[in-house]
Amino acid sequence: MGASPWLGKELAHPVGDLLVMDRVILQPQWRGFGLGPALAGAAIQRLSNNCVAVVCEPRLR
Repeated sequence: MGASPWLGKELAHPVGDLLVMDRVILQPQWRGFGLGPALAGAAIQRLSNNCVAVVCEPRLR
């Protein structure tokens, strides 16, 4: 899936921060309850103030 024209324009001349989340790691006993996406979303909300964009690419192990 390609980036939207708006995103390409914003990233070409960023005026603000870029938040990059490359992983969310949970201990094995906490996996399988949907906590990864919930915690990632909470982290993005908390850390993305004044960010131009947020990049997150989930990887399955």
